[in-house]
Amino acid sequence: MTIDPDRLDELLETEPYLDDGGFTARVMGGLPPRRRDPRPLVLGVSAAAAGVTALLVLPGAVQAGLQALAAASLPMAVAPGLLVGAAAAVVAAAVVGLVVALEA
Repeated sequence: MTIDPDRLDELLETEPYLDDGGFTARVMGGLPPRRRDPRPLVLGVSAAAAGVTALLVLPGAVQAGLQALAAASLPMAVAPGLLVGAAAAVVAAAVVGLVVALEA
């Protein structure tokens, strides 16, 4: 037997509250506090570490890449400065993500 979802919602909203003598409140009060999810922190730290590593370890590669971009015939809309700005925005977003993850 399938119950119409609208009918089920109506039954759930109109059924009277069953008094349990405070049992639910005692059980909910006895539960341990909720743990924070470590994934946002790990992702933020990883992104920040990757950005710092790229800045410290690969400056020669970045410079060579910029020189190659400057030598390449790119459309006017894709200037090397625009690509550098995009990379800076990604690093800034990683830092902001780290800060938000640390405050959460």
